[in-house]
Amino acid sequence: MSLLLLPIAVMVSAVLLGLYIWATKRHYLSSLFLCLALICCAAVELFDFLALRQPKDFFFWKRGSLIFESLLPFLWLAYALFFSRQGGFQKLSVFSRVALILALSFPPIAVLAPQENFFFSPDFPREKLIFLGNFGFFFYIGLLLLFIFALANMERSLLALPSLEKWRAKFEIIGAGVILVTFILYYSQGLLYRTINMGLMPEKSAALLIGCGMIFFSFFRRGGLSGLHISQDMAARSVVVLVIGIYFLSLGLAGEAMRYLGTSSQKTFMGLLAILLGAALSIVLLSGTAKRKFKVYLHKNFYRHKYDYRDQWLRFTQTITAKNSPEELGTAILAFFCETFAANSAALFVLKEEKNAFYCLSSLEMDTSGYAFSLNNSLVRYLADGKWVFRSADNNPEIGEEDRYFLSHHGVTYMAPLLFKEKLEGFIILGPQVNPEEIVTYEDYDLMKVLAHQAGSVLIGQRLSKELSAQRAMATIGKFSAFVIHDLKNLVSVLDMTATNAKDFIDDPDFQTDLLGTLSGSVEKMKILIARLKDLQERRALAKKPCDLLDIVKDCGKTLKTHGLKISGESALVEVDAAELHKVILNLTMNGIEAGSEKTPVTIKVGKNSEAFLHVTDQGCGMTREFIDQCLFQPFLSTKKGGFGIGLYQCRNIVEAHGGRIEVQSEEGKGSVFSVYLPLAAEQESHLENSSTSLSAAGEEAHGHPADCR
Repeated sequence: MSLLLLPIAVMVSAVLLGLYIWATKRHYLSSLFLCLALICCAAVELFDFLALRQPKDFFFWKRGSLIFESLLPFLWLAYALFFSRQGGFQKLSVFSRVALILALSFPPIAVLAPQENFFFSPDFPREKLIFLGNFGFFFYIGLLLLFIFALANMERSLLALPSLEKWRAKFEIIGAGVILVTFILYYSQGLLYRTINMGLMPEKSAALLIGCGMIFFSFFRRGGLSGLHISQDMAARSVVVLVIGIYFLSLGLAGEAMRYLGTSSQKTFMGLLAILLGAALSIVLLSGTAKRKFKVYLHKNFYRHKYDYRDQWLRFTQTITAKNSPEELGTAILAFFCETFAANSAALFVLKEEKNAFYCLSSLEMDTSGYAFSLNNSLVRYLADGKWVFRSADNNPEIGEEDRYFLSHHGVTYMAPLLFKEKLEGFIILGPQVNPEEIVTYEDYDLMKVLAHQAGSVLIGQRLSKELSAQRAMATIGKFSAFVIHDLKNLVSVLDMTATNAKDFIDDPDFQTDLLGTLSGSVEKMKILIARLKDLQERRALAKKPCDLLDIVKDCGKTLKTHGLKISGESALVEVDAAELHKVILNLTMNGIEAGSEKTPVTIKVGKNSEAFLHVTDQGCGMTREFIDQCLFQPFLSTKKGGFGIGLYQCRNIVEAHGGRIEVQSEEGKGSVFSVYLPLAAEQESHLENSSTSLSAAGEEAHGHPADCR
């Protein structure tokens, strides 16, 4: 009775696991195929179980099982081909595409072909053997070939993954492999005997249950003497051969032991033992801890040096080459450090000089969001003064309590400084080691420091390259300005000649017509030139006067010839250059209008508390946090076609020149809110201290005059 519960357990587990994968990983194509494959496995178990329980309707239930079996090759092969691969069907090799298309031919065959051509079972209730006809024989051979091809692709995908990703996906692939190997063993009977023994169904169910458990675990728990010199790759191969030899020896010993057991128990025991040992072997061979321990043993006993420095340098150079952004470069550096020094997590912090602090640039399996290290931080001082690798296990009394908590909370083992010209530009934090018992020697420290120094140089080089690009862009703008000035000079010359001729021909009607045409054309050309000319001054002399911020906003609203602009709020007296602030409001409002549509109005709200403020809100496409932090206020970075990327850069300079600031809140797909904060005028501050009633009266009086600057 207990054996009959196994198929039920497999059905429930496979369906629940498939639904869990669908609910959590539905945006991955491979996860969709895995979900469907597991549900089909559950259906096969269901119909086979019913065939065993109701022998009279055997052929009816077996037909249902056959239909779902025919779906398995396509689903498992699609899962294997699309696992951790970019691109769709067109990116697959010709052979893979042909295999997928052939796999799609199995369901029509299972549905349309006569059942008696597949199998027959004259003595089923007693022997539980299914004899295969010609159709069934070649059908199951095709199934086996496609299962083997899927298994080979899964192995290739897993071995191609970086170490951290391999750690995450290891149990998923092994679990899927256990399921495929189980089907291969189960259906391989057809090759030898042209029969399928359904008496082995309990063993098959137990193996499928093991595979489902591994997949669930993966998804749920994982987001020196000279003389003997052998190739480290060959050493690894030797270990593989050794472990596989032990595996077969264990099977042989178990088989010898089973001679003393009954014949009915031998097949069950040997089948389960083979599957369990195979899964255990795969786990050991893919274990980062086991690999690291063996590598340390080899280095300690066979090699003069722990690292092949030439190989490490070449690999590191290849890893960080052609990384376009600082984030990509940082992630590549951390991945190499984690693989080389066997760390489970890492983070890279770099200096932001404008904030006088170190902020996280990239991280791997380490949540450092919100952390920043000031220049006076105890860890920063240790790295800057010592210029050496920090080891958390050492006695470091100079480290503060807050930093000790950070080290303990993230399991930090080492911190390597990124130095450039003796200045600390950043540091790499390494989390817990894969093998905590590994002894770190001077060779590890030397390599860590050298790689960190090279990483720092590359990061600085990338930053200097961006600064050089910005300087070149500034030079381009300078040249452009010279051309604009030349065009303006020509226009002024035309106007000067027109004014001179007007003294003699002003009463001539034809001249008057030409005069108006010349003036209109010159004005339009000047407007175009002025619109293209960008003001890049960091600071400028401001003509400040007490003004009502609400009136400036309303005056700006009159300038904009558009519908849907909504202005609200209360008066706020500020001491500003009204013309310059007009530019800021106009630019922010135009950006909001261009980002949205006619049905999504832009709103401007003016108010005051301890300082005056205005909020410009749009319902446009929004921006990502990464774009806001890195690109929004940078000159010459624009998402508009033909844009110079100067507008917001100029806005920030104008607001900061008034002693204010601009803040941005945005959510991608929902819109943005730009907030400008300005100091209140001295008169407004005194009114706030004396009486809020007088403030309201002053605000209402100011509303009668647009941009009232007293």
